[in-house]
Amino acid sequence: MSPQMLLVGNANYSSWSLRAWLALAHSGVQAQLQRIPLYTPASAAQLAQLSPSGQVPVLYVGNHPIYDSLAIGEYLAEQAPLWPTDPLVRATARSRVAEMHAGFQALRHHLPMNGRSYYPDFAIPAAAQADIDRINTHWAQDRQTYGTDGPWLYGKWSLVDAFYAPVVLRLRSYGVPLEGAVQAYAHTVWNDPALQRWLMMAYDEPEIIAQSEPSGFKYEIHGWRPAYQQAFYDLNAAWIKRYFTLEPEDEKMLSDPEGYIVRPGGRLLFALVNGEVVGTCALIPEGPGHYELAKMTVAEAFEGHGIGRRLCEAALGVARGLGATQVDLVSQRGLGRALHVYQRLGFREVPLTAIDRERYQRCDIRMALPLT
Repeated sequence: MSPQMLLVGNANYSSWSLRAWLALAHSGVQAQLQRIPLYTPASAAQLAQLSPSGQVPVLYVGNHPIYDSLAIGEYLAEQAPLWPTDPLVRATARSRVAEMHAGFQALRHHLPMNGRSYYPDFAIPAAAQADIDRINTHWAQDRQTYGTDGPWLYGKWSLVDAFYAPVVLRLRSYGVPLEGAVQAYAHTVWNDPALQRWLMMAYDEPEIIAQSEPSGFKYEIHGWRPAYQQAFYDLNAAWIKRYFTLEPEDEKMLSDPEGYIVRPGGRLLFALVNGEVVGTCALIPEGPGHYELAKMTVAEAFEGHGIGRRLCEAALGVARGLGATQVDLVSQRGLGRALHVYQRLGFREVPLTAIDRERYQRCDIRMALPLT
């Protein structure tokens, strides 16, 4: 067994595992990650062997297991400063964590964590909305009172941010609107590279846990799988031909996405509805810390659901998880709706390069988004 090992469940569904992962990442403590898919025929036996409680997460320090996310967080807080330094402020932060650890049952039940899925038409039950309202009140109060020296809830990152991170994912997945300081705080949590590294694992997981998949229209974000290659070609070729002409650079990329994008260190993301690929997006490495956002398309029948924006947000999150400092894209000025999405995401026009014109005749605009 590794000197330190963190045992977790499914990245897509296990909110308690995510909390321990974030505490570990922000502590700087190194540990091997071991994943046990939950709710499978083998899960109980695997958990019984490695977890004293039969649940995740568990942090092993040598042969000593520390189980429960709160206990793990407290242990890591003894290795690194993960709480506010002022005793009364720290007590308030601990109160928030304790309530999050034991409460908000309606939110947990009705809005299970599902990091790769989006439910644009989800109706929030009244009991869950009451939990959301209480959390929003806490966030607004704490940001105003304690958050003056940084973007996190108490200014600097602390364990309270780890415990609220799954709530941020829930609010995004189920389309809960946020405003002002609450929205800004949720944006800070979403942009955390450690959270995005966790979501990268969620996008790549094959398991589906039925009880964590509410009914209703949804779309999911998945990572690269060879089975999606034909859809990647077909969707992008159809979109390009709708407006332009398929060029040699397109053909090269679409015919071999694994060789052109994935193996050199890039990433592919796919939006799926009922198992069908309806959208794509690519991150292509351009140099140290730089990626190109490319091949973002959504099937015409599924436009209007916000899928393209969510794909772009997921791709930018992946870029942060990969340590990127900037993401660029090239496009065409006639694509007003797409350019508007990019601008809302923070992209701004920069000079077009000679290489851009050589790659694509249709390109007449380059945009960039610094991530630092």
